[in-house]
Amino acid sequence: MNKVAVIYWSGTGNTEAMANAAAEGAKAAGAEASLLTCAEVSDISAHTDAALSQLADLGFVGSWKADLSAYGQDYASVDLRMAIDEAGHGVTTMNGEQAADFEAYAADNGEKGDGIGLYVAYSNLEYEAEAAPYTLTVNEAGQTVLTLTADDGTISWIKQAE
Repeated sequence: MNKVAVIYWSGTGNTEAMANAAAEGAKAAGAEASLLTCAEVSDISAHTDAALSQLADLGFVGSWKADLSAYGQDYASVDLRMAIDEAGHGVTTMNGEQAADFEAYAADNGEKGDGIGLYVAYSNLEYEAEAAPYTLTVNEAGQTVLTLTADDGTISWIKQAE
């Protein structure tokens, strides 16, 4: 039996209603479905088959380097990198030192394959989940760019060649 986790954030209740409908649809199709808010992601002891598949299918697995050019000269010497493996485990380093250890989740919540969705990272160090809308695009150099927009700002990550 397939396991599906429907993870959502809702400020007004509209997204929660859609998440409920998605979970019910998965159950009707024979899957074991869990409905969780972003804050509840910490209750997942392992990634579901569907979550890992979607993480890989969307292109999140791999090595990324932050584009900090929008932050000015103060960040010119900062080397911020992130790596997400096939098991959904991620690590962020700053200037070679580990800065974060997390579990990554992503959901394509736009048109199928349009590169728009919700990214959730659950910190293995702080035991908290953070969510941010994302876009995946391709820049003029042909590189995949992951842009995360959160309350504290926007950051773009450029996928590195393997």
